[in-house]
Amino acid sequence: MLRGAKDKAFLAIKSCILIYTNAFLDEWDKFLLQKAEDSNKDVIRELKKKADPAIKRIRKWKGIKAYRNSVLAHNLRIKNKYNQEVYVFKGNDVKKLSIPDHITEILLLSDLIDLATTIVSEPFSNEINKKRDELYKPDFIQQDPIDVEFELKQVKAEINLACKCKK
Repeated sequence: MLRGAKDKAFLAIKSCILIYTNAFLDEWDKFLLQKAEDSNKDVIRELKKKADPAIKRIRKWKGIKAYRNSVLAHNLRIKNKYNQEVYVFKGNDVKKLSIPDHITEILLLSDLIDLATTIVSEPFSNEINKKRDELYKPDFIQQDPIDVEFELKQVKAEINLACKCKK
């Protein structure tokens, strides 16, 4: 059970990284070569071979895709042995899925993705940096933090008011 801000932050980070990992592996497997210019395909094949140990280590967590699909992306649904969707709370043990579940594993996973990405993108760093500069301009970054307690108190007050109106 989540108890405090640290637990909530860890769950949020873990969830985001597992969703990102699933997308990363989809890109790695399906689109990296397919979308590459013909002149770069041989280079990318070689770089993917070089990064293969990192990808193999990521794939040791065999439950990432199932966890992403059943817990994170599709409202806590999982397929039973009859290929029917049921809620994870009805006898399906999500804990059996092999996923990174400790902060050290999440850090390792993040570093493995970073390593593989760095290996494959290094020869294309000029093009990547130019595109990143176009896409991620500093004016998109919110400078002033929000007051979480104040915002939450306001929303709760609105919820309480709405509940009182219905009675």
